[in-house]
Parts: sequence; C-alpha cells; structure tokens
Amino acid sequence: HTLDHRQFLSGMAEIIKYGLIKDASFLNWLMDHRRQILSFDRIALLHMIQYCCVYKKEIVQEDPKDRGRRVILNYGHTLGHALEKYKNFSLLHGECVGLGMIAAARISKDRGLLSHLDENTIQNVIKSFSLPTSTEIADPDALIPIMFSDKKTDAGHLRFVLLDQIGHCFCAEDVTLPEIKKAIAVIQKERD
Repeated sequence: HTLDHRQFLSGMAEIIKYGLIKDASFLNWLMDHRRQILSFDRIALLHMIQYCCVYKKEIVQEDPKDRGRRVILNYGHTLGHALEKYKNFSLLHGECVGLGMIAAARISKDRGLLSHLDENTIQNVIKSFSLPTSTEIADPDALIPIMFSDKKTDAGHLRFVLLDQIGHCFCAEDVTLPEIKKAIAVIQKERD
C-alpha cells in the first residue's frame, strides 16, 4: 500500500517469475486472482507474498552462497540487468526482468523446449499486469558487453535460466550470440 502503482506492478514481475520457474499452478492462481491482486485484496496479497517468500527461503537455505540451484532465481535477470543499465534505469527493475523473461522464453521456444502457446502465455501474463512487453533499443549489440559484465557470467559464459515447461527451469551456459540477438529482437519496440 505504500508503493506507487508502477512500483507495485514492477514487483509483480518477480512474483510472476516464481510461477514460471517453479509452479504453473501458482501462475494460474495469479491470473485467476488478478483482479483481487490489482485491487490490493489483503487475502490475495498475503497468499501471494507468503508463497514467494517460502519458496525463496527454501532456495536460499539450500544454496546460501549462490553457487548452485539458487541461480534459477535469476530467470529474466541476465538480459534484465543489462536493460536496466542500457536504459539508464529509466525502466524499473521488474519492468526489465519482465522483458528479460519474455526474451528467455523466446530462447526456450527456439530450442524446442516451449511451445508457441507457452511463449504467448508468458507474454500475456506479463502484459496482464501492465508490465511492458517491448522497449526501444536503438543499439541491440550494446546490450551484449553489458550482459558479459554482469555477475551472471561464469568463466566467460553467460548463464541464462531457461524454461523447459512453464513451472520448470534450468540453467544454460551454452546460449549463443545469435540466440541472444533473436531474443532481444522479440522485445525491441518498432520505431515509428
């Protein structure tokens, strides 16, 4: 209740992330309770926040030094953090993470891991919480070195969290530059 509307919606990207990486039924619950969430229904918000806190606690306790499974919490963040810097923080963290999740979904789809329907579902969930699904990117190639300067690199390889179905993810260190460029194109707003 203390957040302005845009900040609240930005936070929803991190909430949506949990449904995408862990539990498709939670993602369905978010969509079924969208109206209550957006009207700050106390019961819906408490359920939503508790669910995410319990899951994050499990992951962090299992991997307190961020050297293993905890990496899955970075779904959408590899490109998301780069977008934040590239856009000079004019987009909020969650807005960038949402865009990063859409881009990562494209990589998963192009690898045959997700269906076209799954990719559309991800984009529609993000859009339904009024998060951007595209942004102006004048120089997509400029995002690449920014991604490589982030903590999500390992021995010079970018670590992307990808989905092999909604509700299940894994870490990939073999994502190629052509895959990344195709994914960026998906979130690149057409210029007028």
